[in-house]
Amino acid sequence: MNSVYILMDKSGSMSSKVVNAVKSINDYLKELPEDTNVYFTSFDSNSYDVVRSTTIKHYDTVMPVEINARGGTPLYDSTARLINKAISDAPDKAVFVIMTDGFENCSTDFTFEQIQKLLKSIQNERKWEVVFLGAEFTDVNSQAQGLGIKTGKMRNMDSDVMYAATSMDMTRETRSYFSTGKEINLDENV
Repeated sequence: MNSVYILMDKSGSMSSKVVNAVKSINDYLKELPEDTNVYFTSFDSNSYDVVRSTTIKHYDTVMPVEINARGGTPLYDSTARLINKAISDAPDKAVFVIMTDGFENCSTDFTFEQIQKLLKSIQNERKWEVVFLGAEFTDVNSQAQGLGIKTGKMRNMDSDVMYAATSMDMTRETRSYFSTGKEINLDENV
């Protein structure tokens, strides 16, 4: 079983980026194998929402109006919640896509060190892939590297071209990972 877990920041600062962010995720998912499980979530300081939980075959395009941008960025709490869901699901291969436009600013349950440990565990022990996408987030590399996300699995994208850069590269790399086990490397596609 192959699964994709999406964690999309919907904090207030994402309000001008939601349309392109949602389009990029939809475009990325539509070209994956039909039997791929999709668990698409969005988060802010007010809620953690499961936007879709289905397979690619039954995936309905997410509309930007479904993502109500507001509040702060509990990145650590939301990341832990998504990882724990995946651990419970126990897929053979999993790709985590974390999309945010800024830093953690309001988690209450998980710390930086705990998230580092969780991310290290799923990358090294389970061989799951974690990709960190910055939505006009100029410090994306230091944030991702600080969390322990491997080189080649992070990218900052301008909102106007976000969907094109994400969908083509991510789809190709995810399909390769699912079929061969080869690690995702977005640096090869720049």
